[in-house]
Amino acid sequence: MTLGEDEIAEVVAFHLLEAFRAALDAEDAQELKWRAREALARAGERAASVAAAAEAQRYFERAADLADDEGDEIQLGSGGDAATVSV
Repeated sequence: MTLGEDEIAEVVAFHLLEAFRAALDAEDAQELKWRAREALARAGERAASVAAAAEAQRYFERAADLADDEGDEIQLGSGGDAATVSV
């Protein structure tokens, strides 16, 4: 993502998440899920970078909810916790 894309990471995450929810049975549902999870994590990183710890935590938690396995969830959850602690 470029700097401009970082600034709209939340919007991109929202739209990808809505697309995934609308197409749970679609062929590309898993790809949409992965892209939504990645976008939510980026939105969390962006929020943390501007000292919005509570918002960052919410994005990281939503990304963790979309994780396919426990390792992914722990890694994403840790990111949210780290954002809360470091800000």
